[in-house]
Amino acid sequence: EAAWSSMMGFDHVSRERHDEVVQRLEGALAEAHTQHAQRVQETALSFDQELKDTKERNLALAARVEELEKSDVVVLAGKGQKIPCDISEADRVRLEKTLREQDVLLSAYHKENERLVVEAKALQEKVRDKDHALFLENQRLMQKNHSLQEENGQLVLRGSAQASDFPLKLQLARVTEELDEQRRAHAERQQE
Repeated sequence: EAAWSSMMGFDHVSRERHDEVVQRLEGALAEAHTQHAQRVQETALSFDQELKDTKERNLALAARVEELEKSDVVVLAGKGQKIPCDISEADRVRLEKTLREQDVLLSAYHKENERLVVEAKALQEKVRDKDHALFLENQRLMQKNHSLQEENGQLVLRGSAQASDFPLKLQLARVTEELDEQRRAHAERQQE
């Protein structure tokens, strides 16, 4: 049986190996926490900047609209009255065309602004949902990690008391492999 255990690689599992596995998993978990926090912060900053830019464009457009609405030419033209100045017919046509174009542009900017605000809110909600899902997954993995660490510790203790017990060694190898698999899966999810 000793030759079989040695051939299978299940020689006595030391406390150092257990501590090494636990330490490696804790390090991976801490790194995943840090990466997740950085991604959340970068996304929030990006959304905040986009929302700020949209608000600034909206304010500039509102100021321009207010400026145009206060001008005598626009007020009179809006009322359908003649513009009291000496301009040629070509200039008047060009001015009216420019006013219509400005109205179209303002309307388009307004619609685009509304669309961007809705999109920003949707993206913020999506980030909150993703953050919540990652938090729940992280909690689940931490619980699983804790459970596997306890099981691994128990197996190490039983294994050291009964070094020749092959089934315990197999179970210890399974738990160790499961810990490693959980760490890899968690790292992959964090990279998504």
